[in-house]
Amino acid sequence: MDKATANVDPENENRIVQKGKHEELIGQKGIYHDFVLGRKEAIGWKREA
Repeated sequence: MDKATANVDPENENRIVQKGKHEELIGQKGIYHDFVLGRKEAIGWKREA
């Protein structure tokens, strides 16, 4: 699969909101960019007991 599709907005009613390759979507600063950035920032988070 050489295409990355951003469909991570619960209010988009199951419509594809961005479509393209990962590199293209990251460069668009849209919902896919925000989603990927958020995941990268969350790496290593741990819940305190």
